[in-house]
Amino acid sequence: ENGKNIDEAYRKGVALALEKISNQNIDLAILQSRSPTCGVNEIYDGTFTGTLISGQGLFAKALMDRGIKVIDAEDI
Repeated sequence: ENGKNIDEAYRKGVALALEKISNQNIDLAILQSRSPTCGVNEIYDGTFTGTLISGQGLFAKALMDRGIKVIDAEDI
């Protein structure tokens, strides 16, 4: 919103989280709706207008790529 790009910080956070759970046997992750990191079904488009787009946040996608099932918190 203020022109500061925080993409690198988000990616570092995802990498750190993945490192922390690397030795865990995870069957399911319940993640926050619409978050740019944890959104499962849709995320905000980054324009700060409240516009939603289909897709996954960085952490949700990383978990899915590792074969971990993820669901949106609103789906429970």
